[in-house]
Amino acid sequence: GEAAPLVEIMAGDPSLRVDCPADTWAFPVRMTLQGRSELSAADLALATAAFAAAPGTFVSTDILKVAAVRDSDPSTAAGKGRELLSVSMPFTAAGSSVTVGSLRGQSLLVPLSVLRVFKLNSQTSNFEMLLDGDNLVNLSSSVVVGQVYDPDGIYAVGAPPYATLSAGSSATVVTPLSGGATATVSVPFGAFGAATTLTAVSMSASSLAALPPLPGLSPTGIAISINTGGIQP
Repeated sequence: GEAAPLVEIMAGDPSLRVDCPADTWAFPVRMTLQGRSELSAADLALATAAFAAAPGTFVSTDILKVAAVRDSDPSTAAGKGRELLSVSMPFTAAGSSVTVGSLRGQSLLVPLSVLRVFKLNSQTSNFEMLLDGDNLVNLSSSVVVGQVYDPDGIYAVGAPPYATLSAGSSATVVTPLSGGATATVSVPFGAFGAATTLTAVSMSASSLAALPPLPGLSPTGIAISINTGGIQP
């Protein structure tokens, strides 16, 4: 039968974990998990700056660092696997909402359903929402589980820019881009015939397939992911 998945659990906190399917890599891999208190000063500084760049986004400053290297050469990162790995991070909430960050000195209350796992992009120094696979809340376990091919990085739990829409309502969602710019998604009245939650987040353009050459057009390097859970306008 199929081999059981390899589960890496950080000592002392079983809710901080990575689930790795069998045969994810074609070679032996050594994986380590570190919590905030175990990070180096450099990693902590990077994470702290990224938190400050996105106020009102994160549930807390709790973070998880995952490092996967080749067992034969610990100085070489394992890179992308052939299967999606699941990164689980906990949240604490009373009822159906949770408080995230602060914006202009005020806390924000968001529904648990919009919580997602974010990963620090070392090139842009910003946290970006995981988009490789599923990124969903497990209410029974009070964890958010995000899927990723390359697990190397620093993770946090937060809420992306979102709007909760009822049938026939309108909304505007503004998401920050690098360099202080923003992108705006406007939903007109009656766009959706059923209740839905729309999220809009910036993503790394390098993660997208190359665009075909088109006369007079060139890529901007800006990419936005808009998600309504499959509900079409």
